[in-house]
Amino acid sequence: VLDGEPEFVMNFLRPLYPDQVLDTLQGFTTYVLTGTDGNPRPLYLPAGDFYIGWEQLTNCNFTDCIPFGLDKNTPEGQAVSYFKQGNSNQWRAFPDLGVPVPAGALMVRPVVGSETPDPTTPAGEVDREAFQLKVFPNPARNVLHLLPADGRFGDYRIELYNAFGQLICQGPMQAQLDVGRYESGLYFLRVTEEGSGRWIQRRVVLMQE
Repeated sequence: VLDGEPEFVMNFLRPLYPDQVLDTLQGFTTYVLTGTDGNPRPLYLPAGDFYIGWEQLTNCNFTDCIPFGLDKNTPEGQAVSYFKQGNSNQWRAFPDLGVPVPAGALMVRPVVGSETPDPTTPAGEVDREAFQLKVFPNPARNVLHLLPADGRFGDYRIELYNAFGQLICQGPMQAQLDVGRYESGLYFLRVTEEGSGRWIQRRVVLMQE
């Protein structure tokens, strides 16, 4: 039950964003439960309901936020998604926010079973900086400028994703990318080198008037 006493807590986790790594579980980021010694720590779940979640410790402002997706195929999930704000000890259902929130189940899921799942590997442990690329300005408003170090625009393709992982733009890379028609928020720019298949990703913030 939501009694304010969690059975397990991991503090000060560094969030892993889609531009840093993609998990094999349909793009989910996987955090394995570990103890203070860094070793996996199993959590035995009794029969009945249980809840999982996270706490945003920093002020939420675009790139400082921890983004999450909503499974719109399960709109009834909104009624069993809860939040607790500030110093309040009271959990409230999402419909009680008093503002329009898209219906759907939070795309946060536990991985349970007899085997320990593989954790997501931070980008610092995987060399994916395949080539040099300048992306500016960031935050951007109407136009995003792209400049590969070798200057060969024709060797690259771009893909632009929104914070929900939806592909909204793709094509050959050019010096300027028109982003004026997109809403303010966090986006992910993926650039792929045609010949080798190597790619890099950048987080981009759009701030429209």
